[in-house]
Amino acid sequence: MIKFGTGGWRAYIGEEFTRENVELVAQAIASLKPKTSIALGYDRRFLSEKAVLWVANVLIANGIKVRLSNSPTATPSVMLMVKHEKLDYGMAITASHNPYDFNGIKVFIKGGKDADVIFTAKLEQMLSKGLKVKKIGDNEVLTHKLVKVMDFNQYYANHLPSILDMDLIKNSKLKVIIDPMNGVSRLTLEPTLSNGKFKPMFINDEYNPSFKGRVPAPTSSNLDELKNKVLKDNFDLGIALDGDGDRIGIYDNQGNYLDANRLLAILYYYFLEYEHKKGNIVRNLCTTTILDKIATHYGYQAIETKVGFKYISAGMNNHRALLGGESSGGLTMLGHIDGKDSIFATLLIIQMLTKAKKKISDLIKELDTKFGVTYIGDENFKFSPAQKKLLETKVMKKKLVPLLPFKVVKTQYIDGLKLDFEHGYWVSLRFSGTEPLLRLYYEVKDKKMATQ
Repeated sequence: MIKFGTGGWRAYIGEEFTRENVELVAQAIASLKPKTSIALGYDRRFLSEKAVLWVANVLIANGIKVRLSNSPTATPSVMLMVKHEKLDYGMAITASHNPYDFNGIKVFIKGGKDADVIFTAKLEQMLSKGLKVKKIGDNEVLTHKLVKVMDFNQYYANHLPSILDMDLIKNSKLKVIIDPMNGVSRLTLEPTLSNGKFKPMFINDEYNPSFKGRVPAPTSSNLDELKNKVLKDNFDLGIALDGDGDRIGIYDNQGNYLDANRLLAILYYYFLEYEHKKGNIVRNLCTTTILDKIATHYGYQAIETKVGFKYISAGMNNHRALLGGESSGGLTMLGHIDGKDSIFATLLIIQMLTKAKKKISDLIKELDTKFGVTYIGDENFKFSPAQKKLLETKVMKKKLVPLLPFKVVKTQYIDGLKLDFEHGYWVSLRFSGTEPLLRLYYEVKDKKMATQ
């Protein structure tokens, strides 16, 4: 059974991720009879370049026009194409930050948004009933009259001057090192910096579908090389981007790792304090409540949503929020795409530091002095189907809450179980929407409180 989670459909290559299943997903999309072309992009994973042609084959056989990326491209570029060209759908062949032996498909709907639960449920229902797949000869795909091969990376670069100060960025004197984790990000990022003086150093940017044995997720446990180079060669900034270019992790000039929680807080604080921008912020329920303190201080609101960037995007549109993001490493800004984008985030951070003429560690010190510091952590637990059923029964149906040595001021079940304590501290327990994992997240005063 093909199931779509919070980040699309992902599966083990050769088990569920097969040509047959990829074609079934394509046929399900084709059966919706889109009136416009469908944008198709792909990352640098094993089979991605072939799989995008399998999808195109089925769409063409159904008489649907296709806009096909001429090279691997970051997922945000596909979303941008759907949004700006007013297309009905887009698809990206990627398993994002999952291990190398996964691949998958992300589906986007009108506006360049992540497909919502209603849409993916409809797809799943169609797939469960069985579909007759239409195909043409493989050698006909690239030359077919319904196919328009395009440079998605350049298309993305052409859009950025409308929302970023690209002249300032291209002439930045910051010393920056970037680790794309053997994913697609350099291919999408480089056209944005062409004809400029700013030349970041890249590491791990060559094609390697095994990602050199790393999971292509920009977490501190995967980025020792980046950290060491930042410290050894005195870089102002070290930036890591995930496999398909929608998640980000940062090392400051002192070699401190900044996860998405810290990054979101720094950006939001900078915009309100230094640029005097106006607006709320949207975060998911597993993201830092420091954002709430910043919003309240400047007279705005932090809106909480379920996990999944589709909910962040919806919240931003509903509340006209300035910024939106989540603890897993994604963010976007009002006026950009309705999805997370680490290419955009990279350029936004460079613009911020160049304009402020400050080290990122200085901004962090300001932020911490004004709004305090919390201890944020997460842990993952693997489970069997039987264990999942048992946990769901206990936690979600019977609503059994574990005893904790803290006063619970609010209990939420909008996405798993979340317990809010005093002073903005909390703990959350939920099942992953993309992997067989139980995820535990928490934000507390310090490490001692976390161990209690």
